[in-house]
Formats: sequence, structure tokens, C-alpha cells
Amino acid sequence: MQASATSVAKPPVDASATVSDIVVTANRREEFAQRVGVSLTAATGAAIAQHNIQSAEDLQRIIPGLNATAETGTGVDTFVIRGVGNTDFNDHEEQPIATYQDGVYVPFGTAAGLPLFDLQRVEVLRGPQGTLFGRNATGGLIQYVSNLPTAGESAGLEAAYGSRNLYRLQGFLDDGGDALADRLSFYYQSQDGYLVNTEGRARGDKTVYSLRDQLLWRPNNGTTVTLRAQGFYQVGTSPGYISTPAYTVNGVDQNLPANVDAYGTGPGNDLFGYRNPYTGLKVALNDPGKLDKDYKSISATVDRRLGDATLTSISSFATVHDFYREDTDSTPIYEEEAGLDSRSYDLQQDLRVSGASNRFRYTAGLFYLYIDGRYSLYIDALTPTFDGLPSGTAVPAGSDGNLSNHYDLRTQSEALYGQAEYDLSDKWTIILGARYTWDQLRYNFYDFCLQTAPGTCAALYGGTDDSASSIVTGLGPLSINDSYGDWSGKTELNYKVDRDALIYASISKGVKGGGFTAPQSLNFPASSLEFRPETLYAFEIGEKAQFLNRRLTFNLSTYYYDYLNNQAYLFVANQTEVVNKDANAAGLEAELTAVPIRTVTATASAAYNYFEIHGVPVGDGYANERPNNAPRLQLQWGLSKSFDLREGYTFTLNYYGRYISAVYYNLIDVPIVRASPYSITDFTAHLDLPSRWYVQGNINNAFNRLNQVGAFDTTVYGFTLRQFGEPRTISLSVGTKF
Repeated sequence: MQASATSVAKPPVDASATVSDIVVTANRREEFAQRVGVSLTAATGAAIAQHNIQSAEDLQRIIPGLNATAETGTGVDTFVIRGVGNTDFNDHEEQPIATYQDGVYVPFGTAAGLPLFDLQRVEVLRGPQGTLFGRNATGGLIQYVSNLPTAGESAGLEAAYGSRNLYRLQGFLDDGGDALADRLSFYYQSQDGYLVNTEGRARGDKTVYSLRDQLLWRPNNGTTVTLRAQGFYQVGTSPGYISTPAYTVNGVDQNLPANVDAYGTGPGNDLFGYRNPYTGLKVALNDPGKLDKDYKSISATVDRRLGDATLTSISSFATVHDFYREDTDSTPIYEEEAGLDSRSYDLQQDLRVSGASNRFRYTAGLFYLYIDGRYSLYIDALTPTFDGLPSGTAVPAGSDGNLSNHYDLRTQSEALYGQAEYDLSDKWTIILGARYTWDQLRYNFYDFCLQTAPGTCAALYGGTDDSASSIVTGLGPLSINDSYGDWSGKTELNYKVDRDALIYASISKGVKGGGFTAPQSLNFPASSLEFRPETLYAFEIGEKAQFLNRRLTFNLSTYYYDYLNNQAYLFVANQTEVVNKDANAAGLEAELTAVPIRTVTATASAAYNYFEIHGVPVGDGYANERPNNAPRLQLQWGLSKSFDLREGYTFTLNYYGRYISAVYYNLIDVPIVRASPYSITDFTAHLDLPSRWYVQGNINNAFNRLNQVGAFDTTVYGFTLRQFGEPRTISLSVGTKF
């Protein structure tokens, strides 16, 4: 149900000097966040604008325990909550952090990094949410709720200019009456790349166009129909990598020191005799690459009152196209290039009924999902300019090998779900929920290598065919059909200490559907293509409390995860694979918001996570490793102060900071994929004018900290790759609402 916040009865407290409580739909109905026994953080549209958050990945600046990386390895955006996430960059993989936009599940990783504009709120739920939100929410959930059309005429417009030729224009038009209203929202942003390229165009630039149109129709007092058409188009260069020569010492991949000649190509050089002479965000590369993403969605939401119950139907159809090309080696020498082209669509139908009585509340429903995608990927690499690779395979100097794989995946999923709450007394509430899901998958795959000389494909991609044929067949063609069925569930007990304090304890079972690897080597075993569903048993205890007449809010949660067949992402050389390994995790999260005086708001949060994946193959043995992009400690803090300058003028200063401890960007935790800890500071200054105009200045990454957000261990080819976040960005926005 997408009703406005005014439909919820607010607590009888003067909000002028208190911490506001946000309405959320974590249980598929509207409730205040402080009264929901779930670890969650919600941000209003005003807070999103105040933090200058423009895309889904930017949410990590304000959400404890959330890590996000845009377009790492392809057009896929990856999200990690509490260390849980599948950072496989292949387009066909669904992630364990589910994305919902206006009640519709977004199954595509290429569409998860959507631009954020004209939003009522964003909700981030931590921990498994499988009962109400499906089989692919074992790690958590991100929900985006748009501003709905309203009666009357209103509009808004904002323009911005900033660093690296940043241009942004966004706004909305709202018109209609109580029975029929329409809201058209739009967004445009263009900005030059931040990875300076001495050989040409900078890398990492992008232009984004987005449009959303919503028609709200109330044919009678008991029925609401919302029709939506929305999407975005992004075009630019692929994200920037910095190439660093690497070598292996005692079986451990490491950065190559500048004084060590490991390959006979000169001290500190890679296999091709190159070492990046620049520092910071500066490279020399022959191809800036290309990245195009096109996502479109249409949906219809119908809410119908049936006595004391509400029947909700959400129907949707979406398509996504992703084209990606990168200069993989990130050098001026043609060593390796990779790219992909994918086209997918999905159909969904969610039908549920919900209701409430004096002590009893329930939601029950049916869900159907169909995804059909076709994918093509290639890697074009050159052998070094000397005979004799480390593998001992001699091939003519400069021989070329182009590996291609083509595959399609169809997924059909049906689910039956329900959750009920019963107030045992004025203090105690019990919650029981369950979901059963059936998945049917069909996977067709074929790969081959086109070589310019015998042995090239074998040398570059691990094949065994050394014939003179120009085409070497790898795996396939093959077709695999599979099906899974399993249940997820939740048991929770809540204790209301008083109207301002809640203690909750829950046991949940989450399930993520199985899938298939898209291999990038010629000798990948067919038996390893499929990975099984993962099962998570989660135990959580938490409290939510407000003190000092609601001037202080303090939320605390602690959890323990026990995984069976955790779907872990493994990158070895140029080969990606999702493997099933058991795992355990434990953590603690704390959030504090205080309003010591009416014009000052202070925030602080901490998220600690211990995560081990068992039995990871390392060298000749096995080890327990941390997953990809899972820092042990994250800290966030902020301070906001408002000044009433004169009648109609309000000036607000905001300061925010965050700290990320060291992380590894691979399942095998070797030094070469380790990123050092870093902290980033942001500032905003906002001036409201009496004429409904406003001005806001933003400084993100104010002290220009170098922050690593990804890494790929390609030591077998003599180098490794690092991806970095944006440097300091300054912008100025001017807007109005009327």
C-alpha cells in the first residue's frame, strides 16, 4: 500500500524539538519505524536532498552497515549489508540485497543503481526479509517510495552545477483532483570522468536521463489505482581502474616492488614491460571504454477495501539493456579488453490481502516472477611480447585470443506467503510468518575462443586444445534445467517497555535461489556451472528507545548468522565463479540521533561485523576467509545546525563523516586485494528564501581522500586492478517549489 504518511496516527508529542519518526512499510503496511521490530534505517526525501544523495550507491553515506559499488566489472551495481552480498559482476545474477521500487521487485543488478529523485522516503532493512519480500532478500532490502500525485497544482525545479562540468536538472509537475491526479518527475545529470587519462578521454564520466509518470485514480471511496511508467538511461565510459604490476611469492599474490624484475621486462614492470608512472587518480590508457544502461518499467497497483481487509494487486513489466566495454589492463598497451551485451525482461504479479482487528494483524499473498535474459561476453587478450608464459606454454609473440561466451537464462518463480501478528497483552506481541517458493530455471550456454596462432587460447584461458584450428571450442553448447522448492520463515517476540521503548527478538530462515556461473575459461568443468540455493538461519535481538521527551533516539541490534551453502563470489585470474560454502557471521549495530536544542541535530552510528566463509580453496589447502567488500567496522557521524536569520530566511549547515575499516575485494584474502581504511567528510549549506526558492552548496569528500571501492586479482597476467571512488566534488544547487 502506497498511502501517505498522514494516514498513520502520530504520537501526541510536539515535534518541534524531537527526533522525528518515519513511517515505513517494513511489514507491508504503514507503521512508525520505532515501533517495528526490525533493524532498519529510513531516510525521508528531505534528508536525501540534504545529504546530496543522487544515486542508490550514495546511500552508504548515511546507512549503517551498507556498502555499495557502482559498475564494478560491468554495468552491475552491487550492495552489501552486514557483509552479505554477491559481488559477481555478471548481469544475470540476482543479488541477496533485494531492491524494491514503489512496491516492485527489481531483479536486475544493472538497474539497482537507479537515480534518486522526487522520493517520499528510502527504507533499508537489515537481515533476511524472505517472508514478505521473497527468496532473494537473505541479506536485506532497499525500498524506494516515490512521492505520489496529490490534488491541486504544484511543481518543483532544481538546477545544479559543479566539479568536472557537473550539470543537473530535476523537478516535478503535479496536477489533478481528489479522484484523478498525475505527477510527472524528471532527472538529468551529466559529469566528466574523474580518472584522468593522459592518452585521451577521462574514464568514469556519465550522463543520466530519468523519467517517472504516475497516475493516481480513485474511482470510489474504497479503491485506489496507481499506474506508473518509469526508467532511466545512462551513457558514458566504463569505471576507472588503476593497473599495478603484481607477482606471486610463496603462493601469495602481491604488488610488484619497483626494484624487482619478475618477468624479465625490467624492474617493477608487468608482463608487457609497463608500469604506471602516475600517482593518484591518473592513468594512461588506449581505450576509455563505454557503458550504456537502459531500464524501463511499467506497473499498476490496485488497493481495494473489502470490509476490514484490503486487497492489493501489483502487476509489472520491465526491460533492461546493458552494453559494456572496458580497457581491462588500463594501460596504453593493448593487453586485454573485455565487454558484454545483455538484454533481459521480467514479469511480476503480487496479489495479497491484509487486515487488522483489535489485537490481530495479518498479510497473506501469492507472488509470481518470470525473468528472461540473453547475454554475450567476450575477453580479447594478447600474449606478452616474448615467448614463454609463466605456464611454460610458448606461443608466437603478440598472438591474440578472443574468448566469447553466449548464454540465456529463464527463471520462473512462484510463492505463497503470509505473516500474522497477535498482541498477547498490552506489552507482548508475537509475530509468525512463512513463505514457500518454487523456482524453475533453464540455462543454455556455449563458449569458444578465436585464436591467431595455435596455443594462444590455451595459454590465455586455460584450455587444452593446442591444434592449429583458429577456433577452439570450450564448453557447450549445453542446456540445463533445474528446479528448487524451499520455505523461509520468521518467529518474533516483541516487548513494549512503554510507548517510547521496544525490545524484540527474532529467529528467521532466509533462502536465496540457486543459479549458474558464466565461466570465462575454456576448461571450466560443466559440473561446477550450477550453484545451489543458500539457506540462512538468523538470530537477532534488538531494542529501540527514545529518551528525554523524544529528544534522543537510540537503537541497538545484535545478530548471529548461520549459513548453509552460502553463495560466495570467487575471482581467480579472469575467472568468476559463485561457490557454495558454509559460513558464520555475527555483529552489532548502534544508531543514535539527538536533538539537544531545537535547531541542532546530531547523529552517530556504528556497525561491527565478524564474517567467516569456511573451506575456501587457497593454494594447496583450505582456509576461512572474509567475503568481498565486508569491512569489520563502519562509523558514521553528523551534525546539523539551523539559523533563523530573519523572517522567511533559514540557513542550515550540515557536517557528515564516515569511516570504513580495511576490506578485501575477493574471497581469497591476499594482500593485493586489500583496501586500506579510509574516512570521508561531506559538508552542505542550505538557505531557504521567503519566496519559496532555496540555494544549497555541497562538498563531498571534502578532504579529497583516496578511497578504494574495488579490486581484481589478475596476477596470472602480471598485473592487478584497483577501482577508486570519486575525489572531492563541489556543487551548487538552486531550486524552487510552488
